[in-house]
Amino acid sequence: KSVGTTNYYCPLDKVAKSIAFLLEIGWQVRDWRGNRILLQTHMDLRSESKTDLIVIKGKVHYGEFEANLSDIVGAFNRRERFAEIAPGQVALLPASWEQNGMDSLVEEGEIIGDGLCLKKNRIGSLASLFEAHPKIQLDQDLKQLTQRIDSFEGVQAKEPGSGFLGSLRPYQQEGLSWLSFLHDFGFHGVLADDMGLGKTVQVIAFLSTLKIESPV
Repeated sequence: KSVGTTNYYCPLDKVAKSIAFLLEIGWQVRDWRGNRILLQTHMDLRSESKTDLIVIKGKVHYGEFEANLSDIVGAFNRRERFAEIAPGQVALLPASWEQNGMDSLVEEGEIIGDGLCLKKNRIGSLASLFEAHPKIQLDQDLKQLTQRIDSFEGVQAKEPGSGFLGSLRPYQQEGLSWLSFLHDFGFHGVLADDMGLGKTVQVIAFLSTLKIESPV
């Protein structure tokens, strides 16, 4: 922009950062089409757990306007910095999601419907999200899982059930304990010992620890 004998210039890769700064200090900014550019104010998030997935849903608020979290993340994944959220209103997307604690979810999660889905065994990568959004709504299963993880002190030794006939080698005992840990926490895993080391025995030992309901 030229003002008298002075020229104002902003490199293209600095535009979004410059606009964010102006919005933060109270300026009103419009794009070349007259759309008002809005800065994110807050997010309302909730989570629910499926069989092997954690699903994060919610709304991203831009003042009085809001958009689905999945729509905003979808635009971000397409490397866009602006997204129209209402007629005449354009959201300025963040350069990264680290400040919101959502960087791991955005990088590893998959957009399905109106939510972002992440494998349940990757719940540890959401620690920064839960810390940044302490009021996030957790369903009962996920709340119990996070409480168990917070008090987790390592895989506990598990003995075979009384119906198991045989003895386990030390590494097979570790395999049994690990399988029991996965089952207790609702995680999935792959028992991948070399051939001949007793994977079948470890699985049988694990099955012997389960309470099998008799058919009525």
